[in-house]
Amino acid sequence: MEGEIRRRPGSFYANPDLYDLIFGFRQLDREMGFVRRLYEEHSGKPLSSLLDVCCGTGGHTIEAARSGIRAIGMDASTDMIHHAKAKADAEGLEPEFVVGDMAQLPLRGPFECAICMFQSLPLLTDNDALSSHFEGISSCLVDRGLYIIEMGNPMHVLTDLPTSRRELWEERCWTEFRDGARIRGTSYRDPLDLATETLRVEMVVDIAAPGVSIRVSDSETHRLLLPQSLAYIAWSSGRLRLKGIYADFDPATTFIGARRSPRMICALVKERSRRYRRERPAPTAEQFGLSLD
Repeated sequence: MEGEIRRRPGSFYANPDLYDLIFGFRQLDREMGFVRRLYEEHSGKPLSSLLDVCCGTGGHTIEAARSGIRAIGMDASTDMIHHAKAKADAEGLEPEFVVGDMAQLPLRGPFECAICMFQSLPLLTDNDALSSHFEGISSCLVDRGLYIIEMGNPMHVLTDLPTSRRELWEERCWTEFRDGARIRGTSYRDPLDLATETLRVEMVVDIAAPGVSIRVSDSETHRLLLPQSLAYIAWSSGRLRLKGIYADFDPATTFIGARRSPRMICALVKERSRRYRRERPAPTAEQFGLSLD
């Protein structure tokens, strides 16, 4: 970036190098450590195969491959997939990367575990797309396999409603100094549409370094997924039972619906048979101590 004065790329999803710089604060070793520990506690054996849905530039997929896990990363962006392959090749690692739509998964596994990080699942904003997604995930997983989903804390939206059409989302603003650059992210959001349970979110990132000034932004519509709705759709579409909800990448940190929780991580388990589905109802949010208090 040396010598560059100003450029305004349309989206950081179309700029893999900037994507890695912006989200470089993620502790991928810790996050994949959480996935491995959760699977080992659940199954009693080490994790050996992983599907990374919406893998972006492949950070979690590559981290899994470093641990000797057979990993496949999938993303809708060809640019992201090419960048992920180049990063893996540079380390001499051989995870597989494919281009695909998370609503119509092109893979069939089997995998012991699947993950969907970076709040990607809420981009599926209607029930049909979510149902198709969970059906596809179920077909990819072995019986008793885990699906781990990272999302934002829905309480931040429900208890802090914007009062204008476009309001600064102060809880989502941050500044970091990394690799000789100042990286500042600012998020805006529209009011929640109760009819569709969706809201429009825009993230603007400014990157400043000597001789360089870059602004990049992206605007998306997110579905507000509460645990009870998530549990019902996952269960009815793919017999995926909600097993636990966590506030951070730590199996001991359970989610209690408090505003202080930075994220909501849901773990679902694929049950063995349709017979089990008839005998046992889908879990409710109350079983996990969720409230708006």
